[in-house]
Amino acid sequence: MLVAALSIQIIIHDSRSLKAKRSVVKSIKERLRNKFNLAVSEVGAHDKLNYAEIGLTTVGVDGKITEETLQKAVSFMENDFRFEIVNITRFL
Repeated sequence: MLVAALSIQIIIHDSRSLKAKRSVVKSIKERLRNKFNLAVSEVGAHDKLNYAEIGLTTVGVDGKITEETLQKAVSFMENDFRFEIVNITRFL
């Protein structure tokens, strides 16, 4: 069994309240869960208006497949205009 995980730090554009930030983060989490079958959670920066840290993880038997799944998720996130990825930390 292989566990692969990412921590992705993002800056959320046009977030003027924690409620607006939570709306964007909730949407990101749901879309990643539904599209890629990943475990997703907000893992840091809970009290910051324009900044969030999101954790993604997947489990599999093939390292290539788990890495491809996470890379597709990152590419999916890069195409979302509501935020910008500023840092990615990989845990393999």
